[in-house]
Amino acid sequence: MALPPQGLPRQSWNMFNVLIPYAQFGHTRQSFRAALQAQGVGTGMSYEACHLTTVGRGYVYTDGQFPNAERIARETITLPLHAAMTLEDVNHVCAVVAQVLKR
Repeated sequence: MALPPQGLPRQSWNMFNVLIPYAQFGHTRQSFRAALQAQGVGTGMSYEACHLTTVGRGYVYTDGQFPNAERIARETITLPLHAAMTLEDVNHVCAVVAQVLKR
């Protein structure tokens, strides 16, 4: 894994989202998150496809209308990122993600 390039405009560094094609690695998002959690790496799910939210459905959007947005929402998780993380913490997260993906 690598950090995003330096100098990205307005990078808040409050979330580190990754898009993972789970099926290619023999996982579902749920099993991947559980495997990381079992090794002390918590994850989150921060985004959903806007058209499938309550507000979006109020505009009569339905499943399948925006497949790319739906895939991204399905396959994105948030990895730990906070100001108190040490380089050791970052290396641990990267190592656990790599190990889980190799299984």
